[in-house]
Amino acid sequence: MEIYLADLSLKWRDAETALLRDYEQTKETYERDCQRATQPIRAVNQRYRGRSNDGVRGHFELALCNITLPIPDDYPWEVLYDQQDRVLQVNQCVPSLPDASVVRQDSKRAPAKRDAEAVLRRYVPAITLQIAHHVARNDLQDDVDRIAVNCWSRFFDPASGKLKDAFVAALAVRKQDIIEFNLQRADALEAFRVLKGAYVYNVAEVVPIEPAIRLDKEDERFVAGRDVLDGMAQGQNLAAMDWQDFEHLIRELLAKEYADKNAEVKITRASRDRGVDAVIFNSDPLHGGKFVVQAKRYSNTVDVAAVRELYGTVLNEGANRGILVTTSHFGRDAHEWAANKPLTLIDGSNLLALLGKHGYNFRIQSES
Repeated sequence: MEIYLADLSLKWRDAETALLRDYEQTKETYERDCQRATQPIRAVNQRYRGRSNDGVRGHFELALCNITLPIPDDYPWEVLYDQQDRVLQVNQCVPSLPDASVVRQDSKRAPAKRDAEAVLRRYVPAITLQIAHHVARNDLQDDVDRIAVNCWSRFFDPASGKLKDAFVAALAVRKQDIIEFNLQRADALEAFRVLKGAYVYNVAEVVPIEPAIRLDKEDERFVAGRDVLDGMAQGQNLAAMDWQDFEHLIRELLAKEYADKNAEVKITRASRDRGVDAVIFNSDPLHGGKFVVQAKRYSNTVDVAAVRELYGTVLNEGANRGILVTTSHFGRDAHEWAANKPLTLIDGSNLLALLGKHGYNFRIQSES
């Protein structure tokens, strides 16, 4: 009996040793797999704690992976972060309303027309609000002041029959404003209106809108602006200025003009022929966007060729508007060609008037 018990005990210890060995091996494999699987997340978290631009963007990308939205999982989205301005932007693809339908969860019967319309009318604004609110709640380190959510749709243009992308809803809001909302109780349309979101409800066709913020600030052409206005003498002749100083003057003037519109004006590197002298980033949801600026310290009439060049630059830059500023004046053909196009022409007299509006009294006199 003792021999039997000793043998049984030996077998039990051998089995226990084998099980422990298997357990340790399985545990080691599991921990190694977990380390490998979570490495990207830990790397993002480390960069996030360091508050790098990529780290903050990566943190919000992870946060938005956990949001539940009433859209297909394969609809693309992206996160952009501007560390200097503390703005986080989310671009989210949403279904176009002409292709959308409403069904009842509890029945195969079609919902009442009034109920279906109420759902569709709130569909895109509700998604926009939910994304903005989720971003605000997940700003754990207070890296964001403003949140921009731009929803876009892909649809067939009825005029050309070609597939086209267009923004259909835009919201730019301060973080502290959106975080106070209780979206479970709030009406999406009313909340969207209070926060001044931009959206046009139309089930027949897609109605494009200007996004709240669509900023491509990762542009190596941009350099630090230099203030020149306060260092100039009253009555100074703009026509005799250094051409680079004149470009900085235009940037500074436009920054003052757009100061109350949450806009930013950036100047590009010095170059006599690059197409863009400055860029205005205007976050106004209805009238804003990206404006490209050309400054020409001319003494002769600005002809239509310069206006055509500006329009080509607007298209090439994907801008919403082009602004051409000169110390001279524009020919009649230039004004006629610019009509009904997203172009603004500012001649010498209008430039002096704009400067006078901000308290600067200069003159323009050709010295040739």
